[in-house]
Amino acid sequence: MWCGCALPLHRAWGSFVIAVLVLAAVRASALTEADDANVLLGIVGASLPSQLSTWSDTSPCTNAWAYVTCTSGRVSAVELPGSIVLTSGYLDDNIGFLDSLERLSLSGAGISGLPLPDAFSDLTGLTYLSLSANSFTTGAPPSWSVLTGLRSLLLDSSSSLAVPGSGGPWAEWSTLTALEMLSLRDQGLSGGLPAEWASLTALTFMNLSENELSGTLPPSWSSLSRLVDLRISDNTLSGSIPNTWISTLRHLDLSGNPALCGGIPIGTVCPKTDRTNIGLTLATRNPP
Repeated sequence: MWCGCALPLHRAWGSFVIAVLVLAAVRASALTEADDANVLLGIVGASLPSQLSTWSDTSPCTNAWAYVTCTSGRVSAVELPGSIVLTSGYLDDNIGFLDSLERLSLSGAGISGLPLPDAFSDLTGLTYLSLSANSFTTGAPPSWSVLTGLRSLLLDSSSSLAVPGSGGPWAEWSTLTALEMLSLRDQGLSGGLPAEWASLTALTFMNLSENELSGTLPPSWSSLSRLVDLRISDNTLSGSIPNTWISTLRHLDLSGNPALCGGIPIGTVCPKTDRTNIGLTLATRNPP
């Protein structure tokens, strides 16, 4: 006998969750190397560079496409050398379908006039991402904060970004705790250095040079106990170097910040007069 009774709320919610999980599983199982091929061919575009002549079918794994690595029949790495320029390709949200991708390097590929896709956040297995020397219309979105396995992020000279200080969108990147290398040189970055990045304790190298960063050096960064190379030259930083700051540094470049005060070793008293060359002093001497 039919009953028009509604399901209890907890049962209805349970059914919804199961349906979502089933759809996600179907999507994952349905993706093949042919789908990966379509995404890659979209990135390259109609004008296929001669170095990518092997990219001529739908089997990047079976037929061993150049500069492509596969794992278990799916594309896991795409690393194009900087000599390959893509004149007609595009990078859009289809990148999210490469859900087995671990390494992606498109530095110097000539991609321009496009935003950085939010869909990178679907690539949760990504450990290495290099998109330097391109011309994107936006910076990396806060949604990339889910890429918690990312160890290297290189975006030098690739877009015009705005990095607000504490509490801003980039504060969300404090979740990228596996990062060992972060390079955002010449990005048009503005605002203060996020104090929240103190959680990025795996960092060994960070380059924020040639931007428009302002404000002071965050004392909280003293927790970056593995950082050995820090470059924040040619910005507009001010104030003094915190007395208890990153003792592990072997290379520190703060040149081109005339309002920054401090000396070597870190923690010495700021000079009372000429402060215009303090960055140069720090750039030419290493902390003990």
